[in-house]
Amino acid sequence: YRPALAARPAMSTGYRAPDDTAELERKRLQYLGALFDEPTISRLRRLEVRPGWKCLEIGAGSGSVARALAALVAPDGEVLATDVDDRFLVGDEIHLEFRVHDVTRDPLPEGHFDLAHARGVFHSLRERVHALDVMIAATRPGGLIVIEDPDWAVFDAQALPPTFAALHRASQDGYAAAIGYD
Repeated sequence: YRPALAARPAMSTGYRAPDDTAELERKRLQYLGALFDEPTISRLRRLEVRPGWKCLEIGAGSGSVARALAALVAPDGEVLATDVDDRFLVGDEIHLEFRVHDVTRDPLPEGHFDLAHARGVFHSLRERVHALDVMIAATRPGGLIVIEDPDWAVFDAQALPPTFAALHRASQDGYAAAIGYD
């Protein structure tokens, strides 16, 4: 299965890490995987993702969650993993296809997937409602949509050293002004 996605250049500029920070981005993705892959994969197992399912992974990053999904849906399932930046996607696994795709602009096949998943994506999208609509449309009736994003309100609720709290708040405000971070 190869869904028809809009013809695009090999990268999108909207959410792509600048070339001069590529190594930092690779390390950031490794760090996020080390922190969050186990809870994410555990959550997907509890949702009973199983062989034969068709899964969509939005914002695949390094592809670690997509590879775990491919293992869960084998031997006859499939995973389409998408990201605006394919420089960090590694591997050519069976049951798994990587594609350059921007969920805020590019269509997906309607009603095709049993599961649509995104982690660490929606908080940085200006068009997050549209992106959610795209994921909903791509998911079959009765399918699952799982979105995992940070909740900075919980982080902000703890006692932080004043200097760090000021830096953190300035960073959050800057992200919100620049890209609609929420």
